[in-house]
Amino acid sequence: AIGLVVIYNRREAVWVSLGGAAVIALLATLDLSRSTGLAVVEYAIAGAAALVTTASFSGRYRARPAGTTPSIDAPPVDPVENTGTEPDAHG
Repeated sequence: AIGLVVIYNRREAVWVSLGGAAVIALLATLDLSRSTGLAVVEYAIAGAAALVTTASFSGRYRARPAGTTPSIDAPPVDPVENTGTEPDAHG
């Protein structure tokens, strides 16, 4: 489910990923009494996932410098524009 949210570039991706890290940490807590080594590995995975997710907050929600416009306002580029490098119809 987390992968699908990320693939479709949803705004909720960061929160879903943090939830996934929390679920892994919960599973590690449940495994602590049965297999300490496995629980330590699960805690490490949960911590790494939470760290990467927290770092992605800064890239997703970073403020733009004052006076700049978002890149989405840039004029579209015509991919079919003839650049003169393609052979013409006569060969």
